[in-house]
Amino acid sequence: MKYATITLNPAIDRTIEVDDLRLGEVVRGRLLFLEPAGKGVNAAHTLSALGCAVAATGFVGRNDAQMFKRGFAGTRVTCDFVKVDGITRESLTILDRARDQETHLTEQGFEVTRRNAKSLIAKTAALATPETWVGACGRPAPGFTVDDYAALLAAAKAGGARLLADTSGDFLPVAVEHEPDIVKPNDEELAELVGKPLRTQAAVLKAARELANRVRYVVVSLGGKGALCVTRRGVWHARERGRVPVVHTVGCGDTLAMGFMAGISQSPSPARALKLAVAAGGACARSPRASLRARNEVDCVLPGVDVKKL
Repeated sequence: MKYATITLNPAIDRTIEVDDLRLGEVVRGRLLFLEPAGKGVNAAHTLSALGCAVAATGFVGRNDAQMFKRGFAGTRVTCDFVKVDGITRESLTILDRARDQETHLTEQGFEVTRRNAKSLIAKTAALATPETWVGACGRPAPGFTVDDYAALLAAAKAGGARLLADTSGDFLPVAVEHEPDIVKPNDEELAELVGKPLRTQAAVLKAARELANRVRYVVVSLGGKGALCVTRRGVWHARERGRVPVVHTVGCGDTLAMGFMAGISQSPSPARALKLAVAAGGACARSPRASLRARNEVDCVLPGVDVKKL
C-alpha cells in the first residue's frame, strides 16, 4: 500500500513555552520547536511514524523548500512540493504554564497563482494509483479556488486512488460531492456543513449518518470526548479512559485522521481503525509537536482507548 499527503497551506510552526503570559508586558519564553508544518506535513510525519512510506506534495514558499525537505530527513517521507513565490506563513503557539492554556497566532501566507494550482493538480494526478491512499489536508492557501480543489479531488479519484478529505468551510461540501472514502470533520465543521447547531451527540450522530450515505467512512473528532466512526453498516465511538494529559492540541485532528487512514487501509475493521486513530490523536495531545515521530508514542496510549459499537 502507498500513501500520499497534500499540504494545501503549509506553515512554519514556532512553539514557545512561557511561565506566565502577561499581555502588554515583555515576557521571556523558551523556544521548543521551529519546524515545517501544515496539515499535510503533519499528516506525512504521522504516517511515517506508523510505518508507512509517504509521498508528500503541496505548496511551499520557494525560499523555504530546502527547510521542508530537511524536515523529513530520517523519515519514510519523500517530498516534491510546488514552489510558490512568497513567504511561507508562520504559526506561533504559546504555551502558558501558569494558566495551562495555549494561544495560537497564524499568518495568512503566500498567494497561489494559476500556474501553481495547475502544477499541484498535475502532481496529484501522477501520484494517484489504485494502490495509493491520498490525504487532501486542510483549507487551501489564498488563490487556490473551490474549482481548483474540485479538480484536485477529481484527479485523485480518476487515478483510482482511495481518498481522505480533511477540510472545512466552503471546501467541505465540495469534498463530499466527490464522495471520498473518508471525511474527517470535527463536530463544529459538521454543524457548518449541515447548516444547523449540533448540540448533542445524538444530533452529531444523525448528521454523520446522513453524510455516510455519500462517504464510506465519516470520522467525527469530538475533542476530549474521543471520536465517532459512522458508516452505512454501523456506528462506533472511541475514547480514552480517565483524564487525558494535554500539552497542546495543534495537529491532533490531523494525527487522528491519519491514524484512521493507516488503520483502515491495513484492516477492514472500523473499530480497530478508530481505536488507532484516537490513540494517535491522544499521543499528539501529549506532545509539544503537531504530529507523531515514533510508533511507540501511539503504543503507549492504545491500551487506554475503549471502543464500543452504538
